[in-house]
Amino acid sequence: MSKGLLEVEGTLSAAQFWPNGTSDADTAHVVVSAFRFNGRVTHAFDDATVKRSATANGGKPVQNKKHEVTVRFQGIDAPELHYRPIHQHLSPEQKAAVSAKNGNFRQHLGESAAVALGKFVTALGPTPIACVVRSQVTKPNDVFDMYGRLIGDVYVQVGHQEINLNHWLLQHGYAFPAFYDSLTKQEIDDIQTLVQQAQSSNAGVWSHYTAKANEFDARRLAPKAHAPYSAARDQAAVSFPKLFRRASAWAVLKAAGVQSTRYIEYLRAHPDGCFTTTNFLAAGKRATRRRLEEFVDGRERFVVMPGGLVFSEGASFLVGGEGEGVEGW
Repeated sequence: MSKGLLEVEGTLSAAQFWPNGTSDADTAHVVVSAFRFNGRVTHAFDDATVKRSATANGGKPVQNKKHEVTVRFQGIDAPELHYRPIHQHLSPEQKAAVSAKNGNFRQHLGESAAVALGKFVTALGPTPIACVVRSQVTKPNDVFDMYGRLIGDVYVQVGHQEINLNHWLLQHGYAFPAFYDSLTKQEIDDIQTLVQQAQSSNAGVWSHYTAKANEFDARRLAPKAHAPYSAARDQAAVSFPKLFRRASAWAVLKAAGVQSTRYIEYLRAHPDGCFTTTNFLAAGKRATRRRLEEFVDGRERFVVMPGGLVFSEGASFLVGGEGEGVEGW
């Protein structure tokens, strides 16, 4: 079955981005006015909920009571502004020890990226502004990630020109490329072109990028809304956010005395499936499946650049108001 175009029409508020709000640079809340698939209004998401599996309890409603969806900007990964690691399969004693050491952690440049996006959106006119979220999908279940976030590109109007905010962030060095196997070859090619431009000008994250895979400082905590922002204090080494998220989870377990393994061993115990980007572009999902830890060397450095790997997208399950799986548009 071939992919079609899902479009989510709605509005985007600039006030949600830090420091005025708490949103970071690659996640946003959009108030929905309509869902369209291949140009036609669809009600596939009415009263729907996203679950991690068909048998999982609970789930996250597609829209909250304000008719907002949470959008994950696809193809990019901005430095973390607020990330609290989740640890599973722990005893009650271990949970207590981990909770005492856990926190809402951030990376350098996470503040700068959110500030830049907020200023850009604010300059477009009175907020909220009209936007469209687009995603190439086959069926409704393809639209959301396992956390209930809609995956797509966010477009806004600037005069007579439409601007892709995902691409704008990449072009100005406010985000790294982050490829998943749900992306099309054209989407990956477009992102690679923008990344090459940002790298050649040493923009943003590329002037501070470190290959140190376990780069993490537990003292670097998420800022509160309306906290003062200093660009100078936010400029320092930043690793690929996917590795940072795993480094923070590993560091908290070590600090809590739950484990004493090296970071590379933590990656082996919590595998991430992936492909090399070159192989994926040539063979698609028939490419050779690899694991993230294969690309972290003995010195615990990431041996490929961000964008060098395509990761497997975690599965989600979309159910309707009666608890039935949503299959059609």
